[in-house]
Amino acid sequence: MMLNKATSIEHRYEQLKSQIDSLPQTTLHKAFKGELVEQLDSDGSAVELLKEIEEMKAKSKLKSKSKNIRSVQVR
Repeated sequence: MMLNKATSIEHRYEQLKSQIDSLPQTTLHKAFKGELVEQLDSDGSAVELLKEIEEMKAKSKLKSKSKNIRSVQVR
């Protein structure tokens, strides 16, 4: 009877340990799917966010190029 109880406890421990080990992956998976918090209409879509990022990169490159041109003209 003690052996059965020990085996049962060990089995339950292994199940819980497996669940705990998978928590970070599960959380990341849900985060990427947008399931961790309620999505608001004002959040916009991922497509819109990517467009904003691309526009910001393009503006940053233009500013960088204009700074390089000015530094060459000053010399």
